[in-house]
Amino acid sequence: MSTDYLSTLGVGTGLNTKEIVDSLMEVERESRLSSITKKKDKLEAQISAYGELSEAFQSFKTITDDLKSQSSVGYSVSTTDTKVLEAKVTGSEAQLQSTSVTVTSLASRQILTKSGYASATSEVGMGSMNIKFGSWSGGSFSQNSNLQSISVSIGAANNSLNGVAQALNQAFRNAGIDANASVAKVSSTGSNDYMLMISSAEGASSGMEITVTEETGSSGLASFNYKSGATTMTQSQASSDAALTVNGVNFTRSTNAINDLLPGIELNLKTVSDTAQKLNVSNDAGALEDKIKEFIEGYNSLFTFLKTSTSINENGEKGDLFGDSLAKTFLRQLKSSISSPIKGYNSNSVYLANLGIETNRNGTLNLNKSKFDTVLNTDRGLFKAMFTSETKSASSEVKIVRTNSRDTLPGVYSLTNVTAPTSTKIVSTNATADLSSSNLSLTGSGGDNQFSIVVDGVSSSVISVATGTYSSGTSLASAIETAINSDANLIAGKVGVEVSFNSSTNKYTITNNKLGSSGSLSIASISSELSTALSMSTSSTASQGQNAAGMIDGIAMTSFGSQLTSPSGASKGLTIELSSSASPTTISVGNSLSNKLSGLLEGFLTTSLSDNYTNSIPEKITDLDGEVVDVELETQAIEDRLTSLRERYVGQFTRMEQLSISLKSTQDMMSNLMKSLYSDN
Repeated sequence: MSTDYLSTLGVGTGLNTKEIVDSLMEVERESRLSSITKKKDKLEAQISAYGELSEAFQSFKTITDDLKSQSSVGYSVSTTDTKVLEAKVTGSEAQLQSTSVTVTSLASRQILTKSGYASATSEVGMGSMNIKFGSWSGGSFSQNSNLQSISVSIGAANNSLNGVAQALNQAFRNAGIDANASVAKVSSTGSNDYMLMISSAEGASSGMEITVTEETGSSGLASFNYKSGATTMTQSQASSDAALTVNGVNFTRSTNAINDLLPGIELNLKTVSDTAQKLNVSNDAGALEDKIKEFIEGYNSLFTFLKTSTSINENGEKGDLFGDSLAKTFLRQLKSSISSPIKGYNSNSVYLANLGIETNRNGTLNLNKSKFDTVLNTDRGLFKAMFTSETKSASSEVKIVRTNSRDTLPGVYSLTNVTAPTSTKIVSTNATADLSSSNLSLTGSGGDNQFSIVVDGVSSSVISVATGTYSSGTSLASAIETAINSDANLIAGKVGVEVSFNSSTNKYTITNNKLGSSGSLSIASISSELSTALSMSTSSTASQGQNAAGMIDGIAMTSFGSQLTSPSGASKGLTIELSSSASPTTISVGNSLSNKLSGLLEGFLTTSLSDNYTNSIPEKITDLDGEVVDVELETQAIEDRLTSLRERYVGQFTRMEQLSISLKSTQDMMSNLMKSLYSDN
């Protein structure tokens, strides 16, 4: 109820100045703080909404992350006896089948040992060890050109069993070869019973030939030789291939983990058995359907929350994120990711609709069960586009080195106009003598077995070819290659060569291991005996190698020796490596829907490296928190001004009351005076 303060002014000191000031201040506060309070309430509602949105994004990301590991979903695989054979589905290209598999032998590693050492730190001599990988047959070794030779230098710093093992293991790792070396003690009580054990990779073509070159004045390292005529190490197990019979057809593989026999299936051979194992790959459509439904439900929940938060409902009420540009960006990008084509899996793009996942008119998703079942039965591989990202080349001679996540777009690209890279090489000037009829004997006397070369600018020391009598060009070429690749200088420079003999032309070739035009090769010195035998000299001119060349979807690629990189277009940043026998092929870069969505959601949830603009929830909440602080500071400033205003009002009304009291006192005095005057009359 309002009070008519003006009618009380004549009352005197009965005026309620506190009530007057409170009422005036209430009006002032309402007029000054109303809009600010509303702004703060909106900001706090947005912060709360973004907190909920963050949880919604994280929930959906958990689903998409799970989908990335589901390449085998939809299949059920079993074997008769898992102690003999295990199997698992590794890809959506797997076929429903019932297959008979008999394991007749397991792949094994070649194991070479040398014992008789007092301790793991016993000195073993200095020099170099060169290991080639290949096949042994009847005491003869044939090199596997697909496996890189490795060389190690043993000096004062690693002159021990432990040192040799560590050097070999590092070299194996650098070459990407699954071989290893270790030191073992034969018994717990014996003496001089430490041994070096070297194990090759699995497979008959992974056996080892070890050639040792001892440093002048040092002996002992030659105990690790394992080559024709000098098998000073003991072979405790030979390398062999796995053998198995699948539906009556015999197969061999170099490993017991076989993933290239049955598409999308990995076989793990555990032990040999005469009993055929039954391998069943059956349809588990229910598991795949459950995963798809989980994805749809997760997306619909997130989409509905975002859409509701950014729009006006049927009652005209605005969502907490209505008009928020970042939230709208999230919604737009989410919808675009779902509706965009998934490229890189076949010549035609894959859409969710192709998998039976359809979009409703309100933007949510639903599963068309009939269409889903049809695709599952006729083209199951399409689901790979939803689960599994992959980059692959249709040719084993063209390898994908890397893609640029920012620039390389998913797609299927055609590599054309291919020029395979070649290596720099030195070839015999003339046909050489046939060593089978005119043997070459190298004694080491007068340096008849010595020469030196320069490979890619790295000068070798004086190289000594193993002494002995050579009755074939192939054996001499092999000895020279071993000697070159055992040189400590060349090993340190990470360069090497291949040496071959052509029995049709009777010519030798020294080939730089490096592909491309930047390789160099020259003979720095050579004995007259070797010069005559090889028909090479210090004047021999190397033919320069050439770089790889090619076009990717019509765009000329930039060449770096054996590697090509796309400089522009959709394939920008794609780098491939060509072998010396590469030819045109296709290259696929596929980014699965689950991977794309996980990356998108990660961006929404993670603070960006740039602080120039807001593009994630944490950054947005930080900005909103800052605005709330600004509003609170503004509110405090107004409160401070209102306090001053109240004090002014109180002072004004106090003075008015004092004036009223003074006037009342004057009125009383005048009244008394008048009464006195009238009473005298």
